[in-house]
Amino acid sequence: MRVGNFVTSLSIKKNALSWTIFHIVLGVLGTLSKFIVIFWFYWILLDSSYYFFKTSKSKRPIFIATLIVYTCSFELLGRLVSASPFIPYELGKYLFLFLCLVGLFINRNHKFNEVNFVNILAIILIIPSFFIDLSGTVSFKDIVFNIFGLINICIGILFFSTIKVRLIQLVNWIKPLAFLCITILIYTFIKTPDLDEIEFALGANFQTTGNFGSNQVSTVLGLGAFLFGIGLILKFRITGYFLLDVFFFFGFLVQGLLTFSRGGMIGTILGLFVFLYYLYQLPAWQRYKLNLGNPIKFILPVIFILTISFFVTNYLTQGNLLLRYMGETAGTLAGTKDKDLNQITTNRFDIFKGDMELYAENPIFGVGAAASKYLRPTHTGMVAHVELSRMIAEHGAFSFGILLALLLVLYINVSKTKNIIAKGLLVSFAILAFYTTFHAATRTFMSPMLLALSMVSLISENKYKVKL
Repeated sequence: MRVGNFVTSLSIKKNALSWTIFHIVLGVLGTLSKFIVIFWFYWILLDSSYYFFKTSKSKRPIFIATLIVYTCSFELLGRLVSASPFIPYELGKYLFLFLCLVGLFINRNHKFNEVNFVNILAIILIIPSFFIDLSGTVSFKDIVFNIFGLINICIGILFFSTIKVRLIQLVNWIKPLAFLCITILIYTFIKTPDLDEIEFALGANFQTTGNFGSNQVSTVLGLGAFLFGIGLILKFRITGYFLLDVFFFFGFLVQGLLTFSRGGMIGTILGLFVFLYYLYQLPAWQRYKLNLGNPIKFILPVIFILTISFFVTNYLTQGNLLLRYMGETAGTLAGTKDKDLNQITTNRFDIFKGDMELYAENPIFGVGAAASKYLRPTHTGMVAHVELSRMIAEHGAFSFGILLALLLVLYINVSKTKNIIAKGLLVSFAILAFYTTFHAATRTFMSPMLLALSMVSLISENKYKVKL
């Protein structure tokens, strides 16, 4: 590793253990001083700026993409250590948008294709909502929090769809995405008090999330578990060592389950099983060439670790974890409340219905960007957890065009991807991203990032001869 090369060195195999140790230490030091995290963030930006101008123009798009993959995780880490304003609270939205625009400028000579056309159409359909505010109270902060996530999804897809990579590069992006997840895991683990001191109720637990939003922390811990699960399945060593990867996979699962925020963990399982579905379709001779062997050998260990993690965590929480995932609350157990869909989804269903009522009243143009939380008949003032309902309420009929465009570009890209492993990765990234918008909207970098990654074009190469 040398100056002007930090981000690119994250994916190099021989550096895996060194970077793992570094990010563990960063998590430990982050509990002592936020300025350690702030310093590392700005050092990466300075180092990357130097490398950007030093490297050849042909390599800059891949470098920008790698920088996006790594730095956007600073968003949640900065929130955890209270680094604002040095690391802005909405850093992920600002940085992602800026870097994608830089990438688009670099790749401005890229041949215009059907994915670009459909995606630009989606961006055009977003624009009318900026000129509508039926509440009369929307601020710029509201706009950033609500609409920038959707804009970033479209701009991210636009940039990443101009990038062509080999399968090994797509897999290698797992490392820079996972390393800061390790830092967040270590930080939340150290900040978690002795479990005997925690009274596990049947709601989200802030004591196991570094005293920050359990939904957001659970989402990123779930991402970490998903990435390490993918690594174990593909025999791709994120840390460089099998047992250490197993340890982190287990650690992400347990810490994520301890948050009692279900969305992140369910997303992990969903993403892994989607990937396993595609991998299972590989013929035996192709698995042999990739050194994957019998699918049972990589399916059973992952299922075993998932199961053990749940039972261990359920034991540590005196059985409350199972009740939480069954949708029970103190009210339902006492018989004072019915266990309906709204109880199970922690009021998300009521917010969803409120958004649908707004859409019914304003079916063409919607209520305007970020206005739904002020006009919703129920849970007024609360930001929607479900991006789909927020989008429908605020964009009206245009929202269906936006959604259709996003699904269409995904279908186009996956259809032209021939490598089954690559196809499995792209689809699992997209499924995890879409699922996340149903429990955490676009509060974190995760949905724009994963949807953007699912849009890269895979370079055709000799079938199944890539060694991961």
